[in-house]
Order: sequence, then C-alpha cells, then structure tokens
Amino acid sequence: MHFRDNRFGKSTALYASWLVGLIVVGEFVTGKLTDGLWLVNNYGKTFTTVDWSAFDEFEEEGAADDDEDEEDEDDDDDDE
Repeated sequence: MHFRDNRFGKSTALYASWLVGLIVVGEFVTGKLTDGLWLVNNYGKTFTTVDWSAFDEFEEEGAADDDEDEEDEDDDDDDE
C-alpha cells in the first residue's frame, strides 16, 4: 500500500496523469481488439479484403474500349 501511494498518489496531478495515461492506453488496446475482431468477422466483405481478381475479366473488356475512344479523340484534334 505504501509503495502504491508513493508511486501513484504522491500528488493529485501525478495521480491524474497516471489515470489519463492508463485510459489512453486502455482505449488504444480495446480499439485495436475490436477492429481486429470486426475484420475477422467481416473478412471478404470489406473493400480491402475482397478478392478483386474475380473482376479482372470485366476490366480488360472495358479497357480496350477506352483506348479506342482516346485514339478517336486524338484523330479529331489533327483535323483542326
């Protein structure tokens, strides 16, 4: 008891500082834990965990059309 009082409760400011520090650390730890649990439970459903390789087929078809449109626009500029 004496050690605890000397270490943490020497003054009100020191006691409040310990409380604030422990609360900040506790909030950080619980925040990381809840974020981790949420990510584990929603794996494959969030933007960062979706397997985007399944959508590559659609992007390749659209990319070819975009290139042709850009070439047509470049040709129009030459006529002026």
